[in-house]
Amino acid sequence: MDLEGSCHGGGGPPEVQRTPAWLETTYGEGPTCFYCHVQIPSTFHHLLPPQLKSEIKGLTDTWEEEVNMTSRLACLITLEQKHDGMVVFVPDAPPVNVL
Repeated sequence: MDLEGSCHGGGGPPEVQRTPAWLETTYGEGPTCFYCHVQIPSTFHHLLPPQLKSEIKGLTDTWEEEVNMTSRLACLITLEQKHDGMVVFVPDAPPVNVL
């Protein structure tokens, strides 16, 4: 699904939580624009990769009051068979300043 975002999906995540004690640095770009904000039903949260601090901060800085406990960046989620049936909410993008 195409979502608005100037980074066109960003790069791979800069870190991947492999186990509770192991956070692997992957040297990916990570998200750069934070416009692919989606809200995932809580029943699917256990099937998603853990949120990175940079994802939470970027979402909060960009979307402010529209961010909630179900907010995620779509560019950091790779859909798999286990996500079958998941329905997500895609909020309207925040206004963009045009010079």
